[in-house]
Amino acid sequence: MTVTSYFEAANEFLRVQPWTALPPDNCVAARVDGGTWCYVSVMGQNVGPDHHPGISMFDSWQAYESLVASPAPELDPGVVSEIGGLEGVTFQPVWSLHPRDAYHLIEARLVRPGPKEVFLPHRYEGDGMRVPKRSLAEITTILEGIAERFSGRWASRGRPNVGRPAAPQPGANLVLEYPCRGPMGGNRGE
Repeated sequence: MTVTSYFEAANEFLRVQPWTALPPDNCVAARVDGGTWCYVSVMGQNVGPDHHPGISMFDSWQAYESLVASPAPELDPGVVSEIGGLEGVTFQPVWSLHPRDAYHLIEARLVRPGPKEVFLPHRYEGDGMRVPKRSLAEITTILEGIAERFSGRWASRGRPNVGRPAAPQPGANLVLEYPCRGPMGGNRGE
């Protein structure tokens, strides 16, 4: 997986617009390379200035339910702290990148120079932003899978090595379950 792969997946996710096919309270369970399940909410159903496409990724079903059940319309820092944080991919200001990195991404035509925002992964932990715990390969795989699933090209629920080289690589195996209505696996907290 490369940075180029990530931006290609992000651009495909934005092109497919999976939020148009999903209700606001959607949940997609995702597991990459046989790891633990994460619970993904696709954002972007609102229209106008509150339209923020992206994904939120929760470490457990319990964390997903806690935030979805929260009466606060915005992310409540107290609830986010209680669930141990969440990760997401949303538009971030281009200045959040090093200027040299932003220049290279624009030169490689991975991001457009016009909009002043880029689609970036991040982690929110109630008291501020942190570096994501998930690898770029895992995030790339999840974005690719959701884009593929909701573009009508999804062939099966388990998608091992579809469109990828046979050699083992991080992010080579993805399982998506939609709709997800509860914890996956035997662990209730998972």
